[in-house]
Amino acid sequence: MDLTVLQRDSHRIAAEHGFYDEAVDVTDARAHASRLMLIVSELSEALEEIRHGNFEAYYEFGGKPEGLPFELADAVIRLADYAEWLGINLAEFIAIKQSYNESREHKHGKSI
Repeated sequence: MDLTVLQRDSHRIAAEHGFYDEAVDVTDARAHASRLMLIVSELSEALEEIRHGNFEAYYEFGGKPEGLPFELADAVIRLADYAEWLGINLAEFIAIKQSYNESREHKHGKSI
């Protein structure tokens, strides 16, 4: 999947489902905190799936996708939505950061 499309679609779906019903100024720190915590909450849900031994995808009664792979997907979707809201081209910045990371020393010079 193309990252630009993922960003656009993630933001559109979030907006269509009420996550942008009220006008929010991108300079409002509370708006950023709220969106960042939505990403963190998906990672917390991923941890809970690990704690329950749900490393594989599964479906709840009614077809709701669950398990570690889906929680990781939710985190990426939330992150893509956030980046689109801010007008950040993630593909561009990921490429730059990956290139820089390739040049770094083992564990970035840290022991842990």
